[in-house]
Amino acid sequence: MGLSADFMYEIINQVGNYGEIYENNLGVNTSLGLNRGLNALWTEGGLLYSPPLGGVTSSNVDFQTDTLSEVISRGKIICGVSTGIYGFSSQTDNGSWIGFDVDYCRALAAAIFNDTSKVEYVALSGNERFPALNDGTVDLLSRNSTWTMGRDTGLKLDWAGISFYDGQGFLIPASLGIDNASQLAGKTICVQSYSTSEYNLKSYFNDDFTQVDGSDEEYLNGDCEVLTTDASALLSKRAGFDQPEDHLILNERISKEPLGPLVRQSDQQWANITRWTLNTLIIAEEKGINSSNVDELKNGGDDETRIILGTEGELGSYLGLSNDFAYRIIKHVGNYEEIFDRNLGSGSTLNMERGYNNTWLKGGLLYSPPFDFGTVIPVVEPGITVNVIRLFGNSRGRHSTDILSEFRISGQVKMYALK
Repeated sequence: MGLSADFMYEIINQVGNYGEIYENNLGVNTSLGLNRGLNALWTEGGLLYSPPLGGVTSSNVDFQTDTLSEVISRGKIICGVSTGIYGFSSQTDNGSWIGFDVDYCRALAAAIFNDTSKVEYVALSGNERFPALNDGTVDLLSRNSTWTMGRDTGLKLDWAGISFYDGQGFLIPASLGIDNASQLAGKTICVQSYSTSEYNLKSYFNDDFTQVDGSDEEYLNGDCEVLTTDASALLSKRAGFDQPEDHLILNERISKEPLGPLVRQSDQQWANITRWTLNTLIIAEEKGINSSNVDELKNGGDDETRIILGTEGELGSYLGLSNDFAYRIIKHVGNYEEIFDRNLGSGSTLNMERGYNNTWLKGGLLYSPPFDFGTVIPVVEPGITVNVIRLFGNSRGRHSTDILSEFRISGQVKMYALK
């Protein structure tokens, strides 16, 4: 990042942590007297959640790409997925891919092509995933990859957001007679090398265990006594065992594992497209828009719904997509709740609880920024005169437009939303 190694220390030492800043300026002991509410930590009922630091990794990748143009030219997205985690990404007997992470790729294809079949899936192991993204083998990763500071800044990767809040757990044979993770010290544990799971494991047990580089296959073969990875993956793996009742997932979670789709940092437009594809799934659930009622709401919903679905405004064009990109996503794939339920929740054999993977309106951590109602200055060439249009609400709650000003661009400008 080009900063001193102790930059975090200096921030906290000189300014304080978030809680100190909030309380000193806005909190109950100030004239404003604001309670934390949603601005509390996730462990205290709020929405504040930081990805972990993770291990130190780096990449020398430094090139610019125009991923959207490449995707449109080839006629498909190339999406990197896991080698097989039931509920997230796995192949059926006929070779088609299904799962929570797969549905995100399908949503992206719907946004771009209005066709969820325009995806090529590439199965990647934990060691293969980041090199395959950085060298352009795939356009994005939609697989169990934890967002950490080390990966974000060192590998020069952009997460579209958090699509699944997870934590690292332990799977053991019921016959082992253990009910607490602290009793696993000294055991032989299967863990994926060079993963956040390995990093967390070494920190938790202070290296007091015997490591086997492996997953469920090695665990079932008896090469190790314990298997550790994200708890959701453990649940998926256990569901595929011949006798799942003979294996237990311990209650402890030893880490934060924010999972989500990710892309290279070399293409801001592509990062925006992937980010707002995820936000579309979340805000659709927040607004009660789903695959069954999206046609009805496209023309009959409230102002924000019509803007989201592209009936009004031009938000899609700012991404290089059709203005109805969000409508396409919801129509073809559904909202976040529909995707979760059919792959992981009540509509699947996993029957996972939503927990933190619910919207903030229902006690979870999922939260989408609003779709923009403000003024937008489009990107134009130098020397071109443009009109600035403002959206504003009238007394009847409808949006109208007026021309604020006409001006000449003297240099290249970016897009700005004015409040």
